[in-house]
Amino acid sequence: MILQTDTLSLTLQGNRLLHDITLDVRPGEVLGLIGPNGAGKSTFLRVMAGLLRPETGRVLLDGQDLFSMPPEQRGRHLAYLPQDAPAAIGMSVRDVIALGRLPHRRTATAEQDAAAVQQALEVVGMSAFADRSCVSLSGGERARVLLARALAVEAPVLLADEPVAALDPAQALTVMELFNRYAAQGQAVAVILHDLALAARFCTRIAVLSEGALVSIGAPSDVLTDALFSEVYGVAVRRCGEVVVPWSLVSRNRVL
Repeated sequence: MILQTDTLSLTLQGNRLLHDITLDVRPGEVLGLIGPNGAGKSTFLRVMAGLLRPETGRVLLDGQDLFSMPPEQRGRHLAYLPQDAPAAIGMSVRDVIALGRLPHRRTATAEQDAAAVQQALEVVGMSAFADRSCVSLSGGERARVLLARALAVEAPVLLADEPVAALDPAQALTVMELFNRYAAQGQAVAVILHDLALAARFCTRIAVLSEGALVSIGAPSDVLTDALFSEVYGVAVRRCGEVVVPWSLVSRNRVL
């Protein structure tokens, strides 16, 4: 399935957050969404997931307006991994992952649901934690549980908001390799990243957002230029092969 946005804009509480964004997420690819803090990446991902309705423009899934679909149908086609989520008090790891099967409650058997949950547990390496309470987990372990919940949906499109932010380097590589495997199987994956080295290595294409607008999209080698880092991030970079390292500020007026 192809997920597309067409001249999408959004204003909330008088603030223009997204400006005329047109792009697509294609089967068989990992699309990286990058940009500075406050660029609109998370807001854009939530609109693509059907959680925020755009002010103007459309979100299309295989040519059909996403917001015209019944919620359960939309939930079967799109899996959304939020940047963070409240602790699931009183719920086990397995129970939280099983929430990913809710869109299938009228279409799948109990055996199919159980198999999907077990597979998701195994893929993220959390089988040994299946019966533990989520509140007893570390931040990185909770991040892997949320990823497993999204994978349990078995949707053709996966939207992930900073899925590796709380992970150590080995786990971050594991997750990005997992996204590449899912894309190789025909799924469409869009992922927000701040780690530019991971974006350059694992993403098929990269889309750059700045101040709510799409400023560049294409292959990593075409997008991740010195000029872009200077203009969008206000930094100069150094390169070691394909690895890009932010090295120094070129704009002294950026604020925390």
